[in-house]
Amino acid sequence: NLINWLVTGILKKALTPAVLDELTSKAAAIGPEDTPLILPYLQGERAPLWNSKLTASALELRSSHTDAHLFRAVLESIAFARRQCFAELGIGPLQLIKIAGGSSKNGLWNAIRANVLNKPIAVAGEKELGMAGLVDYIMDTAGYASPKPAIGFAITEPDADQLSAYDEKYARFVNYQRLLS
Repeated sequence: NLINWLVTGILKKALTPAVLDELTSKAAAIGPEDTPLILPYLQGERAPLWNSKLTASALELRSSHTDAHLFRAVLESIAFARRQCFAELGIGPLQLIKIAGGSSKNGLWNAIRANVLNKPIAVAGEKELGMAGLVDYIMDTAGYASPKPAIGFAITEPDADQLSAYDEKYARFVNYQRLLS
């Protein structure tokens, strides 16, 4: 995982909630125009390009960049890769993207996702969303007439002030992929 590699391998810090909180706090004060651009393919690119020779790269790196710049750039790069997957799969106009799990706890990353994808991000309040869905399915299949569990979602909206910066950066992300392929 790219975050683990950055934090433990490059920054030489333990991957703890406190370290992630500190990096997130510092990275939140940095705008997308100030971060380097990362191609996040430590094991070679998979979906949607399926090019194992296209590996991770740090581009537009400057001597002024700090650990927080790199951390934010990693979060951005993963969001860019998701945007590219959506585009390549031809997924139509989505109104909302629902997410759950560990990475959805990071408010900065949710904001970056919303801005890169230009869609609201709905973060499930249920920690084990997949398990809740499975229990619901089993209850339906077995014919139990009990109420379905209510899953609450917190919505993160795109920030109109950052959309053009992320669109420009995403275009560079795709261009660098082509150049390095």
